[in-house]
Amino acid sequence: MIYALAAVVVVVLVLLGVFLVIRLRKPADEAIVEEAPAPLPPAVQLAKLQHAGKFWGVSVESHCHASSQLAGQQFPFEEAPELPLPDCDAEVCHCRFVGLPERRFLPTRRSGKDRRESLRMDAEERRSDQARRKSERGAWEAFRHERL
Repeated sequence: MIYALAAVVVVVLVLLGVFLVIRLRKPADEAIVEEAPAPLPPAVQLAKLQHAGKFWGVSVESHCHASSQLAGQQFPFEEAPELPLPDCDAEVCHCRFVGLPERRFLPTRRSGKDRRESLRMDAEERRSDQARRKSERGAWEAFRHERL
């Protein structure tokens, strides 16, 4: 009798635990959706990229017809166009500046196993004055160098 009562209590506790887990979990449609922060104005974007010290210029990420002609072009900070462009037809222009990294200050891309470090500098001349092909035999006689 005691074992039956203990079994019933365990089953009730498990069911209560499952009920609480289901009840406390929020459904996917009620989940809190974080809104993306409002985009910075283009002038602020440009100033922020310029003062970061990592970029030499900018390119335009185009999201409207007016700026599509600027896509892929690279501009130094001083020559960057003003966004939004005067003929932009979007209510809210989503075009933005993308920084072009300054490659002179990036770490070296060499692996450290450079072939130039292993070049031999032999004291004696290793080249042969003999032709390597049958068709060249006799043709190189005019170019033979006298050894000192």
